Amino acid sequence: MTGAVIGSVTLLFEDPELLEHVDDPTERDISAAARAGDTLFLSCDETAGVERLRPVGEDHWGAHRHINLGDFFDLPEGPGGEMDIEGLEVADGADGAWLWVVGSHALKRRKPKRDENEAAEALRRMGKIKRDPNRYFLGRLPLVPDADGGLTPAAEDGARRAASLPLDEDQSVLVEMLAGDPLLGPFMELPAKENGFDIEGLAATGTRVWLGLRGPA
Repeated sequence: MTGAVIGSVTLLFEDPELLEHVDDPTERDISAAARAGDTLFLSCDETAGVERLRPVGEDHWGAHRHINLGDFFDLPEGPGGEMDIEGLEVADGADGAWLWVVGSHALKRRKPKRDENEAAEALRRMGKIKRDPNRYFLGRLPLVPDADGGLTPAAEDGARRAASLPLDEDQSVLVEMLAGDPLLGPFMELPAKENGFDIEGLAATGTRVWLGLRGPA
């Protein structure tokens, strides 16, 4: 059975000035989505934030707000560093709803940029594997009612607190743990496009999380 279009919606992004560092327009680079009632959360994988939309008409979502995760977490590369968010999930808990966020955790090989470099320099660049620390994010934020009737992430809500796995410039708790796995360990130091470890999906319930992988195959 082949897939079929069952409907469409229009997404209206209204805060481009908040995303001046993004190479591609937000609407061309959506990597994940999650819905909580009349609130829609989207991620653009070149940012370290989440886009929040609300219904503004039939099959139209707008009232766009950019939520910078750097306002809630101390990110190794700062709030402007690419997080490569590839998974969003809204999960209900006994104490309220949460928004879970995960980065790809993927390594990448540097591009040769042949139009800017001589052959020797282009080759040297290709020999280097780059690690973007912000990509190693896995955390959650409590969702609270907003003035417009929707939901929005908060740093805290009563006893609930925004929290993430520890991460810094040099290490990731999750990567360190998986490095000892007999199946995944051999792929943890490979770039994503060379069948390396690459998170591309997220599901959560309570405090239990499932991570979907694009690699290794």
